[in-house]
Amino acid sequence: MGYLEQLDLSGNVVGDAGAELIARAPLPPRLSVLQLGSNNIGDRGASALAGSHATSKPTQLTLGGNLFGERARKDLLSRFGRAVLA
Repeated sequence: MGYLEQLDLSGNVVGDAGAELIARAPLPPRLSVLQLGSNNIGDRGASALAGSHATSKPTQLTLGGNLFGERARKDLLSRFGRAVLA
């Protein structure tokens, strides 16, 4: 799994619990694209992703179609910068 560069989990309804697990998981260092769109991720899950240091810093983090609010969006932008597509 060390060579994984893209991971598309869009539309899998991972929710906040799944986002929290992803935030705690040691993702591959080469991962550059993480797609989590349309997964019912709310503020709790988005905040977990934003606060994670286990998550690699992808060049693209797709989060459109989720349920989190403005504060969580700002936290994600602060952590991941222009990589966030929300």
